[in-house]
Amino acid sequence: MTPRVTRKIRPNSYALIGPDKTQAPRRPPGPAIYNPPAVPVPVPPAPPALRFIYLPSDALTGVTLTVVAWCNDGARMLVTDYYTNVYASTDGYNWTQIGTIGTGGDVLAMAYGGGAYVAVGPGGVAYTSTDAVTWTPGGTGVGSDHTCIVFGNGLFVAASAADGTTVASSDSGASWSPGNTGLGTFGRNLAYGNSMFLGIAGANVVYSSDGLSWGVEAVVGTYFCAAYSPSLDLFSVRGAGGASATVQLGPVVVNESFPLVGSSQNGVDWGSGVFASCDTNGYVYTSTDGGNYVLAGQDPNPSNNYEQDILAGLSGIFLVKESSPPT
Repeated sequence: MTPRVTRKIRPNSYALIGPDKTQAPRRPPGPAIYNPPAVPVPVPPAPPALRFIYLPSDALTGVTLTVVAWCNDGARMLVTDYYTNVYASTDGYNWTQIGTIGTGGDVLAMAYGGGAYVAVGPGGVAYTSTDAVTWTPGGTGVGSDHTCIVFGNGLFVAASAADGTTVASSDSGASWSPGNTGLGTFGRNLAYGNSMFLGIAGANVVYSSDGLSWGVEAVVGTYFCAAYSPSLDLFSVRGAGGASATVQLGPVVVNESFPLVGSSQNGVDWGSGVFASCDTNGYVYTSTDGGNYVLAGQDPNPSNNYEQDILAGLSGIFLVKESSPPT
């Protein structure tokens, strides 16, 4: 039998050690040592997966939902068709008619902000609503065809692509003040960010704090559309031949040193942490910095793949407005 040997390890701490010296010393008597639980590190939620929904092809309404105007009010996506029927959806596929604005052809663009909906159209037509169901007819007092509208800083601002006329309303579309870029033209849409409205007018970026008086910055490329990212604090503009640029305001800084990606871009918007744009060949692209775009999808419907515009919807959804290619 192997004798057991007692060895002193340190004061007040003893252990029994055999000849192989493999036994660990026992902890001396005393209060238990408290090990606080690890504090979990917050993990930011993953951005929602992007879904590109092509309208009218992907709509499950039982009718041909040919989109003319649209907007996102934060709780639902709204579109109007050629007959100015208003449809609402939360998933982009299932649409329910909730109202009608005027008569056929009265609406070209629509926006939401400050609890109000405003729709504009040919000859200075304007309609207002608080629920997108019942609409009150009115007018901007300007005879131009208002082709785009945006809300920002308590103002609705609309513009005319044909002559560069702009109008602004601070009372949810009840009354309007006229303005003009002075350039005789305007791009496909208006964007708002960093307390400024921004658009494209010919070979220029135009910007305004009130939608009436506009500053002008000449650019090299030919651009059609713009969108703003609050997190990046910049605008992304896209245009002919897949051109893209970023614009920062105050002072104006335009960066056009990005590669061409895709064909002519008809629409761009920001949502779910990315810019998304669409082109005339049925493709959609995304960018995380506003200048470098990559291919993200393709319209599976070859008969309707001349994409006209794109709208950031809810929870990673982007609606893509289809149109038959021009003949």
